[in-house]
Amino acid sequence: MSAQIFVSSVRNPYENLALEHFLFQTQAVPTLFLYVNQPCVVIGRAQNPWIEANLPFLKANQMPLVRRQSGGGTVVHDLGNLNFSFISPKAQYDKKTHLQMVLNALITLGIPAQMNERHDLIVQDKKISGSAFRETRENCFHHGTLLIHSDLAMLREALAAPPRKIKTNAIRSVRSSVMNLTDFMPDLSLESVKKSLIQSFENHHQQAIPPLVLDQQALRYPLVVAEQQRYQSLEWIYHKTLPFEEEREINGQKLVFQVESGRIIACKPPLSEYAHWLGSVFDIECI
Repeated sequence: MSAQIFVSSVRNPYENLALEHFLFQTQAVPTLFLYVNQPCVVIGRAQNPWIEANLPFLKANQMPLVRRQSGGGTVVHDLGNLNFSFISPKAQYDKKTHLQMVLNALITLGIPAQMNERHDLIVQDKKISGSAFRETRENCFHHGTLLIHSDLAMLREALAAPPRKIKTNAIRSVRSSVMNLTDFMPDLSLESVKKSLIQSFENHHQQAIPPLVLDQQALRYPLVVAEQQRYQSLEWIYHKTLPFEEEREINGQKLVFQVESGRIIACKPPLSEYAHWLGSVFDIECI
């Protein structure tokens, strides 16, 4: 069975998700894609950024907010986090097989990782990897994270969304206790985990698969350019949020804002002094 491996040399999260989408649209064989992002917060397709992320913290620290194509919960990426993506035709797609390849890579390195019922990978009852998925009629992908030496203090702060009275049908993240793989094995490097995962993928497919590097040249493909522009647009990041309501108290008056497509469409009660907010981007000071 033929298979391919791609490794990204770029660190921009919008670019890497665009490259992933490019592979998802074009690959006809089982594929492993590996990449590392600069610090950012990545929310699931059906999530509400105002309840998932600490938006003021992200703005102050110039951390991008990214909405991905797949479902699932919010994660934080940084240079100590290795991201993997298994892409394959639907007939060859199997979540447990993919996770077993990751487990085999970690066990080879001496890390006693296990899989739980949520398809998270854990070490000593703490989460070191989460996954999300997407399927179409023809292709599927399964991507996830591996915490190797991430800044966990920054991770917690970035996810510490200020408390708000929001009513929504958006998917809410399930918070878990996490750890870095270096907490278990201090000398472990991201590069050694990458090499072990590549070897595990090759072992599964019983063939040597020289990794192909995706660099700045790959970002020039028209499909990649279009996807990058979409991923970093306000329309995708904020306006794709499912309709919701938020209750606030302003100048002693209790107000309920109705928000659709990231914009305020109504205020209850309909007070004239707040009419100028209608149609504006919700919480624009945080964007």
